[in-house]
Amino acid sequence: MSFGLKNAGAEYQRMVNKLFQGEIRKIMEAYVDDMVIKSCSGEEHVQHLERVFAKMKEVGMRLNPKKSFFCLGSGKFLGFIVSERGIEVHPSKCQAIANMKPPKTVKEVQELTGRIAALNRFISKSAEVCQPFFQTIRKNKKFQWTVECQDAFERIKEYLATPPTISRPVKGETLYLYVATSETAVSATLIRIEENQQKHVYFVSRILRDAEIRYPPVEKVAFAVMIASRKLKPYFQAHSIKVLTDMPLRKALGQLDVAGRMLKWAVELSEYDVSFEPRTAYKGQILAEFIMECTARQTENPKEEVWEVFVDGAASEKGSGVGVEIKGPKGEKFHYAIHLTFEVARKVKRWALEFTIRDGLLLKKGYGIPWLTCVGRAKADEIIAEVHEGICGSHQGITSLGKRIVRAGFYWPSLKKDVETYVRRCEKCQFHARVPRQPPHPMQSISSSWPFDVWGLDLLGHFPQGQGNVKFLVVAVEYFTKWIEAKPLATITSQKIVDFARHQIVYRYGIPHTFISDNGTQFTGAPFQDFCKGLGIRSCTSSVCHPQSNGLAEVSNRTILEGLKRKIEGSKNTWPEYLDEILWAYRTTPRSSAGRSPFSMIYGMEAVTPMEAVHPTLRTKSYTWEKNGTRREEDLETIYELREEARVKMEEYQRRMRRGFDRKVAPKHFQPGDWVLRKIEATGTQVGKLDPVWEGPFEIIKSIEGRAYHLRDMRGKRIPNAWNAAHLRKFYV
Repeated sequence: MSFGLKNAGAEYQRMVNKLFQGEIRKIMEAYVDDMVIKSCSGEEHVQHLERVFAKMKEVGMRLNPKKSFFCLGSGKFLGFIVSERGIEVHPSKCQAIANMKPPKTVKEVQELTGRIAALNRFISKSAEVCQPFFQTIRKNKKFQWTVECQDAFERIKEYLATPPTISRPVKGETLYLYVATSETAVSATLIRIEENQQKHVYFVSRILRDAEIRYPPVEKVAFAVMIASRKLKPYFQAHSIKVLTDMPLRKALGQLDVAGRMLKWAVELSEYDVSFEPRTAYKGQILAEFIMECTARQTENPKEEVWEVFVDGAASEKGSGVGVEIKGPKGEKFHYAIHLTFEVARKVKRWALEFTIRDGLLLKKGYGIPWLTCVGRAKADEIIAEVHEGICGSHQGITSLGKRIVRAGFYWPSLKKDVETYVRRCEKCQFHARVPRQPPHPMQSISSSWPFDVWGLDLLGHFPQGQGNVKFLVVAVEYFTKWIEAKPLATITSQKIVDFARHQIVYRYGIPHTFISDNGTQFTGAPFQDFCKGLGIRSCTSSVCHPQSNGLAEVSNRTILEGLKRKIEGSKNTWPEYLDEILWAYRTTPRSSAGRSPFSMIYGMEAVTPMEAVHPTLRTKSYTWEKNGTRREEDLETIYELREEARVKMEEYQRRMRRGFDRKVAPKHFQPGDWVLRKIEATGTQVGKLDPVWEGPFEIIKSIEGRAYHLRDMRGKRIPNAWNAAHLRKFYV
C-alpha cells in the first residue's frame, strides 16, 4: 500500500500488530515503521532477532539497511534515547526549547506549551510551572507576556538543561509515590529504589479546575493520588505502591462514614495494592526540589469560617463535668463530654459568680457599669457595624470603639479581638488612614571605599531661563570624596545626561563602578543605559518618590539651591553665572562626615582660597618654587593615609546617624502574595482635603531586600518600578 494514501499509516500499524502480536510488549515495541527489539543479554538478543526475522521472512517484509541498527547499547526511539540506564530526553528536544525566544503571540505560546507537553513525564510539576502560559492564551483575554511568564520560561529552560533519566521498574518490586499540592495544581512523582538510590519512573501533574481549587488539603492530596493512579494504571496494576505523605490519607479514606468524592476515590483505589507511609529522607536532588517546590501551601488569605460552641455543665457530690457541642458552618456537629478536676471546677465556679440571668437575659458584672448584656456572634457583628459606621458612628479607632460598646452595656468573650479585626478590615478606614511618619526600616548607608567609584546623579529645575536658554541643572556627587560636578542644561534628555557623564565624569575621573539615580526617563532611557552597559558601569535606581535612597545627591541639591538663593542679586536669570562659585565653595569646605574638604581628599592638600591671597598665611608666606615640588610629593605620599582616616571618620559618622535614625523605626515588612495600599501622593497626584490618602489594593509580587517591592493590580497588570515600604501599608481583606 502506498504511504501517500490517507489511511496507509493506520493500516500498516494494524498489520504490524497482527504480525508481531506474540512479540510486542515482550521482546519488541513497534509504532508504524519504527520498531525496536529489546533484550537483557547478547545471547538473548541474537535469539530475539532470529525470531523476528523469521516472521518478517514469512510475509516478505524487508528492512532498509541504511536505517537499521543492531546490537546497540542505546538508541533513539520515538524521539527519546533508550538505554540500560532508562529513558532520556533527546538533546534536540531540550535544545529546541532552549533556543526559543520569549513568545510574542498566542500561536508562539501554543508552540511552546506543545513542546513542553511532549516532555511532561520528565518535568517536575509541569502543570504548575506552565500555568502562566495557559493564562496568556485564554479566550477573551488580550495577550500579554508577563513577568510570571518570563520567570516560568527561564525555569523550564534551566530545568531542561539537565533533565532526569526515567528508570525502568523491575517486575515485582515496590514503587513509591510522592504527592504534592499547591493552590492551583497537584503533582506526583513515581520512583523506585535501586542500590539505596531513588530513581524516577514518571512525573504526573494536573491543573486544578473550578471547585477542585477549593478542596481541603487532605482531599487535594487524595486527588493527586487518584490522578496518578489513572495516569499510571499499568504501574499500579503490576506493582505494590507506597504513597509517601505526611497527610492522614489512610485515616481519611478508611473512615466508615466518609461520603461524597472521598468515598468514590476510596473505592477506586481499593482495586490496587496501595499503602500509605510518612515521608522519608530525600535521596535525589531533583526529587528534593520536587518536594520543596510543591509542598502544599495554604491560601494566603483564607476565608474565616464561624463555628458555634454550646456549653453546659453540671456538678454533684461525686464531681463535675461539662458537655460541649460544636456546630460547623456546614451543619456538622461534634459532641464532647469532659470530666472536670477539683481545681478546674473551682475556677469555673469562680467565673460563674460573675454571670446571672434576669428576665431571660444573660448578664455579666461590669466595672464602670453594674451589668453588661451578653450577646451572641450574630448580634455582636451588628453592634460593631452600627457603632463603627452607623448613624452615630464616625469610624473610631480600635480602643475608642471597644470602650464605646462596653459603655453601651454589651459584652461577649472575644469583644476586643472582634473590634480589632473589624476596624482593620474596614475599607474606608484603610483608604483614609493617616500616613505614618516613622521610617519603616533601619537606615542603609551607601558607602564607597575609593574615590570616584560611586556617583549619585540627579536633576534640578525648572529654574528661571538663563543665558543659552538653560533652565535645568544636572548634578553629580561622588560618594567618597563628596566632590560635586554640575552643568546647566536647556533640555533634559537621556542623550544630554550621557554627554554630561562622559565629559564631566568619565573623561576627568575615569570609569566609575556605579551610577545611582532616580527613575526619571533620562536615566532609565536606552541612551543612558546603553552608555553604562558599554563601559561596564552598574546603573542603580532608587524607589519611586523616595529620594532618601539617593540621599547624598538630594543633600547636594539642597546645598546648591540654598547657595544660589543667597548669592543671586537682582535678576534671577543670572543663576548660571554663580554656579561655579557655589561649587568652588562646596569643594573647598570641610565636610562634617570626613572632617576634610572634597578638594583635599582628591589632591592631598587644601586649596589656596582668595582669603589667603588677601591675608597671607604661613603656608603662602613660606612658599618657594624650589620647596613646592618636594612638599607636593610629601602630600601625595600621605594622601592614602589621609583618605583612610577620612574613611574611618565617615564610618563612625554613619554609625552615629544610623543609631539616631533607627530609634524612630516602626518595622514594616511584606511578603509576596500580601495585599497592600499605596500612598497616592507617591504617584505625583495631588490629594484633596476630603480625598482618600491611599489607593489600591495591590499585590506584592517581589521583594527587594525587604525594603522595596514590585506590585501588580487586581487585574494582574504589573505596576512599573519598585515602591518603597514607606509608601505602602497592609491591606486587610
